[in-house]
Amino acid sequence: MATPANLAQLQHADLTIDVAASPSDLLVVVRGDALEYLKRSRERFDVVFLDPPFRQNALPAVFRLLKGAEGTRVYVESSEPFAPGAPWQELKSARAGQVSYQLFQWRSDDQGGLPRNV
Repeated sequence: MATPANLAQLQHADLTIDVAASPSDLLVVVRGDALEYLKRSRERFDVVFLDPPFRQNALPAVFRLLKGAEGTRVYVESSEPFAPGAPWQELKSARAGQVSYQLFQWRSDDQGGLPRNV
C-alpha cells in the first residue's frame, strides 16, 4: 500500500521501469532540482511536463529558463491559470477541482530580421 511518504518513490520506480523499456535516446528522466538542471542545460525540449508544488510559485522561473524551439509544448498543472507571456501561446486550458491545467506552445517569430511573409 502506498503511503504519502513513499508514493513519490513508488511513482519514480514505475517510471523507471517504463523508461527501461524505451530507447534511451528518446526519453531521459532527470531526478533532481529542475531549476538547477535548467540553469546548467543548453538543451531544447520537445515536450515538458510541469507539476510543481503549488505554494512554491516556481512556474515563472521555470519558464524563464526553458529553452524552447518552434513547436515546443509545455503541459502545466497549478492552483491558478498561469500566463507565461511571449513567445508562449496557450493552446488549451481547463480546470479539474482545485487544479488548473494548461498546454502551451512556443511560437517564435524570429526569422533573423526578415519579414514574416518572405
